[in-house]
Amino acid sequence: MEIFNFTPYGDVTIGYQWDSKAMASENYTKQYYRRRIHAKKTYSFTVSGLQLTALVKFYDRHKGLLEPFYFTYDGVTEVCYFSQAINPRCKRENGIIKAYSCEVALEVDRQVTAYPAALETDELPAPYGETDQVFDWHTQLVTAGQRTERRARQTKPIRTITGKWSGLKPERDKLIRLFNSHCRVPLTFRYNGEVLKVVFPDKLEIKDKRELKTIVGYECQMELEVVD
Repeated sequence: MEIFNFTPYGDVTIGYQWDSKAMASENYTKQYYRRRIHAKKTYSFTVSGLQLTALVKFYDRHKGLLEPFYFTYDGVTEVCYFSQAINPRCKRENGIIKAYSCEVALEVDRQVTAYPAALETDELPAPYGETDQVFDWHTQLVTAGQRTERRARQTKPIRTITGKWSGLKPERDKLIRLFNSHCRVPLTFRYNGEVLKVVFPDKLEIKDKRELKTIVGYECQMELEVVD
C-alpha cells in the first residue's frame, strides 16, 4: 500500500467513538452494550501547498473512499481510508493556481495501539475554566384540561457535568488512554471537593495544538455522566 505523505498543517483533530448501544428503562436507568473491541478512530486536518495535482492523483489512485493506505501520526502507523470527498480551495493569480488548501478526513481501519484494562481508581484530569452541571429528575408532566399532573420517575436525579479540558501532551496522552480503556466503565473524577464516579460520553474529539510537526498540547470538550 502507498503512504499518505502529505503533512497536516496546523491543528489536527482526532476522534474516538464507541457506537455503544444504549437501552433506557422507564425510570431512565440506562444500560450500555459495547459493540466494538476498539473505538473507531478518525483524523481531520488541513493540507496545503503548491502541488494540488499530487493530492488529487493520490486520491484518484485510491478511488476516493475505496482503497486503503498507510498514514503515520504521533509515531503510530495505521491503515486508513478517506472518509469524505476532498474539496480543495485554490488560490489563483492571473488565472493560474499558485497554492491550495484542502480539508482531509480519514478513518482508521483498526486501531493498532494496545490500551491497559480499565480501573475505577483511574482518575480523570480536572477540566479547565468554567463547567456546567445539569440535575434532571425527568418528572413526567401530564396536562388534562386545566390541571397538570406530575409523576415521579426516578429516585434520584441524573447529573451531568460539561467542561473543557486542555493542557500539555502528557495529559493529552493520558486522556486518550483513559477513553480507550474505559468505554462505559466508571472512573474517578474529583470535582469541587467531591470524589465522583463518572462515565465518558460515547464520542471524544481531541484537537491537537501543534508547532510545526510537534504536538505541544490539546483541547477538548466533554459531557460526563455521574453514576455515583
